[in-house]
Amino acid sequence: MTALDQFAATRPRTQAWIAASKDVSAALPKFLLFGDAESAEAAIKAALNSRYRAHLEDEDLKQRVRDLEAELGRRVREDAQGLVEHIQQRCPDLVRVDVEPNVSFTSGLRSTKLLLARTSGETVSLSTVGAGRNRRISLAVWEWASELLKRDAESHPSPDDQQHVVLAYDEPDTHLDYLQQRRVMALIREQCSVPGVSMVIATHSMNLIDGAAIEDIVHLRLEGERTRINRLLSDLDNDANGQYLADVAIALGLRNTVLLHERCFVGVEGVTEQLSFPMLFRLSTGRPVHAAGIVIVGCHNNEGALKFVGYLARSKRQVMLVIDADSRRNNKIFSDANLAKEGIDIVNHVRLLGTPDKEFECIFTNEQWCDVANLVWPRNDGKSWDLESVESLRAGKFSTSLLNLFKEGSDIGPTSKASMMYEMARSLKTPAEVPAELRDTFLQLEKLAALDS
Repeated sequence: MTALDQFAATRPRTQAWIAASKDVSAALPKFLLFGDAESAEAAIKAALNSRYRAHLEDEDLKQRVRDLEAELGRRVREDAQGLVEHIQQRCPDLVRVDVEPNVSFTSGLRSTKLLLARTSGETVSLSTVGAGRNRRISLAVWEWASELLKRDAESHPSPDDQQHVVLAYDEPDTHLDYLQQRRVMALIREQCSVPGVSMVIATHSMNLIDGAAIEDIVHLRLEGERTRINRLLSDLDNDANGQYLADVAIALGLRNTVLLHERCFVGVEGVTEQLSFPMLFRLSTGRPVHAAGIVIVGCHNNEGALKFVGYLARSKRQVMLVIDADSRRNNKIFSDANLAKEGIDIVNHVRLLGTPDKEFECIFTNEQWCDVANLVWPRNDGKSWDLESVESLRAGKFSTSLLNLFKEGSDIGPTSKASMMYEMARSLKTPAEVPAELRDTFLQLEKLAALDS
């Protein structure tokens, strides 16, 4: 072989397409496209052809093949009866459904036309009915095709004998209501469980995308007349890392569609920021965070969440980590070294609240804290909360001391820092009341999430 390869390298070469042999073609998977009305009828034909050829291989029929064309046609029509009954069951307003297979021994089924008749009106073809009814009938066809796939798989238990099939769905749940969309998702899972079946789905459906495993999703984008393929977890060095981050995304409640489409991801320390940021953002900017394309990710002092934010940053997604200034010093998870290790650029990706060394709660004034406390957590002794009491707490861990002050001084005081900050956010009425540090942060987030950025 070495000598032959060396000799071949010295000879002229021609690169061109040649037709595959019949053996090669026969070994390729069957391809079934499920899409519009025409492809639905093509799917019926392909599915019935599979059954037709199975009958044609019957040893008894081989001896009498020329005399039994009518018999085979009858058998194929019987196979189609299951489809007819299934469509009538799913669409009870149809009084008649007919499948008309045209049998040819040499080419299988020449055509398979699906004709429909409603309670009143003449018989019509599938291509002429409304989009919603067309999809419901197509779904019934696809469900019935699943039974044929199972039957074929069971008739070839050996993997070597199995006929491999690639199913392609083009926007399968378009024009369907939510219940029918759930049926499509159940059908997809059922068909994918059949041995020898692979599937490709082209869709913009949020429900379908969120119903898939994150590692099964490919995002196609057109760049300079070329299609670019992106995977959500594409730059990882091994499958274990991909599974780990997929698990983190699920634990954080991040849906696939969010990871694919939202413009900006904001990592915050925990529940306090998660509860208050959306209200403060809306008051400051006039619109909700989700309308701006911004997703808030709570890190909860969890290194896995920080790794996920770092992954998004490395993937060139718009990312910002908003943390308390004192956390850089007191919490090793947010140390310079740890952030850099996760790929988070301290200059471009990190925003500190309470600079130089304070915390989120410190950026609100003594007057604001007294106002919300007098409104929500009145003192047990009937007096008003005073500015001096609040100011005296700023020398230490302000949020903890403030929480204890309100809890001990009021029987209905806040139960946690998160609930205390939530009530503060609710009490503010104008954008000017939102601290300048936060307004600047929200303005920067809006720029990151802008559609033209």
